[in-house]
Amino acid sequence: MAQGGVLPDGGKGLTFGDEDGIINTDWQGEPTKRDVKLSDEAKSYDEQLQKKSDYITGKSGAFREDDVRWLSAKNGVEYACLTIGDESVLIRGDSGSTSISDEFFDRLVKNGGTFDYHTHPYDGDIIPSQSDMALMGKLSGLTGQETSKIISTDGLYSTYTEYGIVETGTVTREIDDDYAEFLSMLFS
Repeated sequence: MAQGGVLPDGGKGLTFGDEDGIINTDWQGEPTKRDVKLSDEAKSYDEQLQKKSDYITGKSGAFREDDVRWLSAKNGVEYACLTIGDESVLIRGDSGSTSISDEFFDRLVKNGGTFDYHTHPYDGDIIPSQSDMALMGKLSGLTGQETSKIISTDGLYSTYTEYGIVETGTVTREIDDDYAEFLSMLFS
């Protein structure tokens, strides 16, 4: 079960995205918001992550990219996922940014953690902002991490560095054993 909390309001945590709500210029306007069917895990995350800076923790790898992108589509906000040791942290942002608190950033650097991915709440928006790339430049110097992912609400992703995009693709949908069995019966 994930545990959660709230990051200090107005803290000077490292922020990516633009604080004034200016997203990549091609993506201004209303973020994607749609009625989506969430997995049971994603429903649980959604109940715990109600406002900007709320966070939950779980075992490493606990927060699947596909679940988190659906949360972003439902709520029209960014989410960021970090891995620190054997723990994953999922943080809720707003429509234009997510803040990583000083505490989490310090733990990430000290423990060789990773900034795994973050979502953009717009269909097709996998373009890193200047702030996204600046964060990767800082992490590269401090931890050696050179790449991270941006995932859009429609399941596209980009892998990027401090210099820009190095790869694009589509998020793989993970299926549980019951659904796999159903598909096996359906197509056998």
